[in-house]
Amino acid sequence: MSLRSDISFIARTLGGAIRQILGEAFRIVADTLLYRKQEPTEAPPAPPVRVEAPVARSRRSVTVARRQVISHEPPPEVTKPQKVRDRSNYNPRDHGQFKVAAIGILQTLMDGGNVPMSVPALDKVLPNSTDSMIRTACKTMVEDKVLAGKFEDSVRSVVYWVEDNLELVTSYLTQLRENAPELPTSNEGGEPQPSLD
Repeated sequence: MSLRSDISFIARTLGGAIRQILGEAFRIVADTLLYRKQEPTEAPPAPPVRVEAPVARSRRSVTVARRQVISHEPPPEVTKPQKVRDRSNYNPRDHGQFKVAAIGILQTLMDGGNVPMSVPALDKVLPNSTDSMIRTACKTMVEDKVLAGKFEDSVRSVVYWVEDNLELVTSYLTQLRENAPELPTSNEGGEPQPSLD
């Protein structure tokens, strides 16, 4: 026999063996799937659990391995209720941080000749107030008709200035100072502020 015929014989033998193995494997898979479709509620019998008797010399308690039942159903989804914050009664005017920021904003704008300033510019000048509190204070004072504001393309932000009604602005500032908390190292608002006591 030649080498070529030997190789072809081996290849045919291996090919036949592989076909037989694949055929058996596909038949087993098909039988398993068919069995599951016919009897979906019944589980195959579980193998017996072997329990060992305690050894006379040992005083340890014997633990029996418990069989876990594996379910093919997905676990039920657990949904946590979302916490919804009720902000309907929120009034920023009631907070000391708002009062400190508002005093600083009004005093800065009045001392600067009422030149319109954006929130980022006010944030650089008012170190005791956060950016978000300055925004909240400006929006609230626009609602109270103490400040006016408009979007300015040059700074890409809303700029604010004090309204022309000086009497309203002065009384608003006085009321803020009467109720604002005292900050020991504050340079916002110019003068030391009285506490809430």
